[in-house]
Amino acid sequence: MERYDGLIKKSETLMFFRCTTQEFAERFIETGNIRFGTPKEWIDYYKKNGSGRGDLLEGCFASASDVKQNEYQFYRTVRSNVKIIPDRANKRNHFQSRDTLMLRTFCLFGLNKELFTQSLEGEDRNLYPTGCIPKRYFSDFFDFSDEIQKDYDNLSPDRKPVLLIINNPRLFLDRLIKKLLKIGFYENEILIQPVEYIKKM
Repeated sequence: MERYDGLIKKSETLMFFRCTTQEFAERFIETGNIRFGTPKEWIDYYKKNGSGRGDLLEGCFASASDVKQNEYQFYRTVRSNVKIIPDRANKRNHFQSRDTLMLRTFCLFGLNKELFTQSLEGEDRNLYPTGCIPKRYFSDFFDFSDEIQKDYDNLSPDRKPVLLIINNPRLFLDRLIKKLLKIGFYENEILIQPVEYIKKM
């Protein structure tokens, strides 16, 4: 199963990063602690608090531009309790199911080589590849709106926003897989896959 080899080689992922809190980042660095949440948790958070921790399309396992009855029946044979979420803005339909909403997941932003589309001059006057991470990433995945209005130094450690960077994606994934196998997971229970974000509804 070409899980992460394809992820790293095809897209040439240079590093992973994640918007998180100082408390989580310190636990991650010191002990390797990772919290696997569920899409349902992120949807519930979105319904209660708005953007910042996912959206209503979390846990979708498929998307199609036009769904006929026989296609819907096909998806129902793949998973039980299938729910269709219409996306009129993109003329698509997205599919969720009860089991995908409860899958334990951990998400990271992959910084890929193709992001660096221009070069800018550095302090030493040499040119360096430069890329820009969309602002939407930060607003969608970590709600900074409240933090900006407060004094950063006065925030408790569990609320201070930080950027967690993993500069060797392959090594990180190797270690993660070995640990999951060691504590009793089977290889076919581990899925590592890049996802693409869409502007929805």
